[in-house]
Amino acid sequence: MSFSNNKLYFCNQCKKILNNVEDLLFVEEDSSRGFCSEKCIENFYSPLFKHYEAKEKELRSELGIQNETCLKLLEKSELVDKLFSAPLEIYHSMNELEEEIYSFIGKFPQDKGKEIWLISLCYVYDAKPSFVFLLTATENEEFVDHFRIGDPVEDIEDFLATDEEMEVSGDPKQILETVEQKKSSLLAQMIEERSPHDIPIEEFANYEPFFEPTIENPDEVYTYMDEDGDTLYTYIKAYERDGCSFYFFVVCYNFSSNPNEQTESLLPIISFPSLDADTYKKHSKGERISGSLKS
Repeated sequence: MSFSNNKLYFCNQCKKILNNVEDLLFVEEDSSRGFCSEKCIENFYSPLFKHYEAKEKELRSELGIQNETCLKLLEKSELVDKLFSAPLEIYHSMNELEEEIYSFIGKFPQDKGKEIWLISLCYVYDAKPSFVFLLTATENEEFVDHFRIGDPVEDIEDFLATDEEMEVSGDPKQILETVEQKKSSLLAQMIEERSPHDIPIEEFANYEPFFEPTIENPDEVYTYMDEDGDTLYTYIKAYERDGCSFYFFVVCYNFSSNPNEQTESLLPIISFPSLDADTYKKHSKGERISGSLKS
């Protein structure tokens, strides 16, 4: 019997013991803090989320901008995507524990010559927002100034570039790292866009039996290229349970397991259920493929 901890890991929130590092989710760069589920990520960072939410409310009250109409623009996913993929400014600050938080700031033209600012405070993993603490909008530049925190990122294009733009080799470790990076990014996006009236994340485990039927016999399969130039596949299948209709989604990463051969494989990145028709619209993007694919 061995008591070695070389292959022993645990969730930093619920303390669940895991035997594979691949089972952990990470949202901070260069951190060993991992989690077993999306819900544990939310619970762990909930105090910080509430802190920034309260600070924003306090600042808006001081400036008299509590109910700006531009806040409705946060519902436009294309604007939020532009904020994270091509921000006008990025700032980063670090505390004494070397924990970094980033401020993404973007300016977008609107009707009648107006301009609005989108702002996010977030963690960054592999040059992409991995956990969003705050997402807001304003027409007030004094409000924006309060988010120019720490040091500015001088070369934003270089900062946002990742090694994933290079062709993925057949190295299993590199492939798994790529999948984990994409998983963190898609997870952050899902949490950010998810409706509060949708299926709670803590209930996702109850929907795991729908994973295999969705992969094996999907209603629809879409393929598209992500921001890193990699091909992703989205499997979608509609179900009904207890008189309630819902969709189940599985997003997979397409890679070449052997660069010297014309063979490709698929690895699941993230899967989740949803009652929301808007979630279906957001994920039924790209080219629709008839029939199922082998993974």
